[in-house]
Amino acid sequence: MSSPPRPTVSPSGVVSPRFFPRRWVARAALLVACVASVASSNPGPDPLEATSSVQHLRLSSTSTRSRQVFVVGVVAPKHPEQTVTVGLGALLQARWVPDDARDTSSGVVRARMSLGRSQSTWRSSGPLVANAETPTELRTDLPQEQCSLREDCRVEAVLEVEWEGEPRPGVVEVDWVALGELGFEDGLDMPPDVTFTLGLP
Repeated sequence: MSSPPRPTVSPSGVVSPRFFPRRWVARAALLVACVASVASSNPGPDPLEATSSVQHLRLSSTSTRSRQVFVVGVVAPKHPEQTVTVGLGALLQARWVPDDARDTSSGVVRARMSLGRSQSTWRSSGPLVANAETPTELRTDLPQEQCSLREDCRVEAVLEVEWEGEPRPGVVEVDWVALGELGFEDGLDMPPDVTFTLGLP
């Protein structure tokens, strides 16, 4: 007997981090698990999880804000009468590189994630320290959105990142990953051939 079709998750893992230590990948996996624990509070099929590759952005004293827009997609070819829950978060690491080596600290980075009509609150990092050996870490809250599988579901996601305080000359290098989870209704099987994408490399 042939095996049933398997769901597709894309992207499926973090690759080639630029300055993240190995334990960072484990923390990303832990955050995915946190998302899953929220959406799977009711018994049902195990949720699908997805993690993007590492994304990069740069803030400066003349450009203190960045807005990253992408589309999360859920597609079930047979379009069953079923509603799923999409959860999305982000894990970020920031490193401040000042123009003047005498500058020692400069404000904080804050971030929030929006998913469709759901928007998380702002979360702030600890103080940025110049050329720190360990980057400052920050994670967003986890907004959720309902999707009907009766048609292809595509939800706009927005990650907003800001450099707050008194930005000094120099740049803040920010690396981040998106972490997604797809939860299913209690008592219903996972639809065959369902595809879950984060819309990022």
